[in-house]
Amino acid sequence: MNREVLYQTIRGRRNSAAIFAVLAILLGFIILLWALQLILNVRHLTHAGQAGGNDQYLIINKVINSAMMSRSEESAFSAREMNELKNLPAVQSMSPMISNRFPILAHSMGELGFSTQLFFESLPAEYLDTDTSTWSWKAGQKRLPVVLSADFLNLYNFGFALSQGLPQLSEESVQALNFEVTIGDNYRQETLQAEVVGFTQRYSSILVPEAFMHYANETFGSPGKDRVSRLVLHTLHPDDPELSRFLKSHQYTTAQDKIKGSKMVYIASLTFAALSLMGLFLLCLSYALQSVFLQWQLAKDAAKLRIIFELGYPVATLRKAYLRSWIRKLPWIAGLVAGSLFAFQFGIQRLVRPFGLHLPTWPHPVVLLLFVVLILLFIGFLSRKTERSILNYL
Repeated sequence: MNREVLYQTIRGRRNSAAIFAVLAILLGFIILLWALQLILNVRHLTHAGQAGGNDQYLIINKVINSAMMSRSEESAFSAREMNELKNLPAVQSMSPMISNRFPILAHSMGELGFSTQLFFESLPAEYLDTDTSTWSWKAGQKRLPVVLSADFLNLYNFGFALSQGLPQLSEESVQALNFEVTIGDNYRQETLQAEVVGFTQRYSSILVPEAFMHYANETFGSPGKDRVSRLVLHTLHPDDPELSRFLKSHQYTTAQDKIKGSKMVYIASLTFAALSLMGLFLLCLSYALQSVFLQWQLAKDAAKLRIIFELGYPVATLRKAYLRSWIRKLPWIAGLVAGSLFAFQFGIQRLVRPFGLHLPTWPHPVVLLLFVVLILLFIGFLSRKTERSILNYL
């Protein structure tokens, strides 16, 4: 008896269990891989929107109430309060934003005439979201690098400039327009040349290097210690429930859009993870259905199996004969699943493009690798199950 005759003798019969198994594996793979690709898409968009990947920088301050109007020192954080925040599990690191304790007068150096009072704040360079290669200062240096809030430039361009008939300014033009700042009071002053070296999307402030702020506060500032009214928290989980409860219970406030945005990402990831589990469940169901179908076949062919085995055919050949019909379906299953995944990702990236969001055109390599691994595992488990079942009937 040659192998083709053997295959015809014990060829698989059509059965609803086999049909359901194929449908279950198709649906299971599609749901699982689509959900995993969606999770990776969300992570890609989150990382693209943040310079530090998952890192978030929350700016914390106290809620201002009527009592603080006459006692401004109550809006400052004490050393104990800062230590409590720093020791929260969700907080990776923390830095105070130091404000100036001296008068600042800014005035132009050229034909664009202006003179205005300013405020400065400082924090470590690693907390900035701009290039800090030129953001340094040392005593005696007349050049003062400044990082300006992008919000301030937008307010000028789309508010003040339009209402006053003034020219709108680009970031490049602002960086080219140096100005002077005079720090100190009438008894002791110093003039420096300020240079805008970057713009920050993270902070609504005018930032200067820490070294300058410490020097100026000690030299020109009013007596007393630096008051810290704003803190920057570096956290990987801004939506952490414990962090949210702590801020609310202590009447601290921060930008809610960051917390809400992170919560939306968290909820979306949970939803897609649940879909992944559903897809995995369907794959397990398809494996169970296929196993039941093979058990049914083997039980009906038990007599044939013993005769064929006695004719000299090894168990491996019998196993291949029973798996042959399913193996032949495998390329079609793999092609349909892979094609649907590529079409899905292509459609998603075209869908989000009008909103200014950019996703890869092709599926993530991790998803494709997982697909191949799951197919091989499925074949391996089914092959071992079939071989053990054949041995039971011999």
